[in-house]
Amino acid sequence: MSVLHIVLTAISAYFYPFSLYWYRESLIGRILNDMWYFGGFWAVIGKIIVTLIGGILIAGLLAPIAGPITLRRCRRKNIIIGDAKDFE
Repeated sequence: MSVLHIVLTAISAYFYPFSLYWYRESLIGRILNDMWYFGGFWAVIGKIIVTLIGGILIAGLLAPIAGPITLRRCRRKNIIIGDAKDFE
């Protein structure tokens, strides 16, 4: 069982940048990244932190699925990801 966890962790780590790129381009990523926050100072800071952590979790959990798909699409279209603008 622990070998399976190690393998899935390695796959997720390899495909995480591709999954993060996919997340930024997806509908849910655009919605979460373009939200406007209202409230007190600390409430807004807390909401931003939770949104960032949620985005990282979504990209991390979907990395074994979305990563290879995005990698194949990038190779077909000759897209290079990993520039600073892709992860801003």
